[in-house]
Amino acid sequence: MNIGISGINGRVGQILKQLLVGNNAEYAEFNLMGGFARVSDIDSQPITHNDLGSFLDGLDLVIDFSLPENCVNLAERTATHNVAMVSGTTGLSDAQMDVLAQAAKVTPILHAGNMSLGVNLMCALVEQAASRLNLNYDVEITETHHRLKRDAPSGTALMLGRAAAKGRGQNHDQQAVYGREGSAALRQSGEIGYAVRRGGGVIGAHDVSFFGDSEVLSLSHHAENRALFAEGALFAARWLIQQKSGRLYSMADALNI
Repeated sequence: MNIGISGINGRVGQILKQLLVGNNAEYAEFNLMGGFARVSDIDSQPITHNDLGSFLDGLDLVIDFSLPENCVNLAERTATHNVAMVSGTTGLSDAQMDVLAQAAKVTPILHAGNMSLGVNLMCALVEQAASRLNLNYDVEITETHHRLKRDAPSGTALMLGRAAAKGRGQNHDQQAVYGREGSAALRQSGEIGYAVRRGGGVIGAHDVSFFGDSEVLSLSHHAENRALFAEGALFAARWLIQQKSGRLYSMADALNI
């Protein structure tokens, strides 16, 4: 499989490159052809492009960990180049997600707010818990990331919140509350609350709590190493390359959950 990495100079992009260029037998079926970054480097191995057309030439699949605007441009171009796409880019707006969904009708695309297998299994557990506990339990989501993270709440936190809303048959956007302050911040029934913390070098920590009158159920995931995102993306790539276009896929599809 000929693949390229969009955002190859980023944190996860660098880990992907390390996994694929070191004669790692576990990923022997992947042939890393090139990377995409703001500044090209023809002397690097692999070659780094800053032009999407030249970057996509000859690829079967691209793995994307970049910024929302680039992710959207890339999705549109993969559709015209017949290249599959796995994207872990976060912070996309609803309109940008719609662009990915349209491109996915032409070429296979999988997008996930978090590529961790554990996080995606946690989403399934959150949905199941929410459906059983229903509105009798209050849902609160806390997430912590490093000081340089751009978007808040994190894409992972929103995944978890949407899973809770789905389990309870709610419209997530109507129930989401992003922080509380002041004297009129009394919690309303059915709300899905978010609390965000930023500091240090924390890779990612997410906690979903269901507060009942007599008990609290909490589900947690802590990322110990960014390699889990790269490994999850390669897991998704192996699955996606066997799929047909038609709809936007998720990690839940790849995990069959």
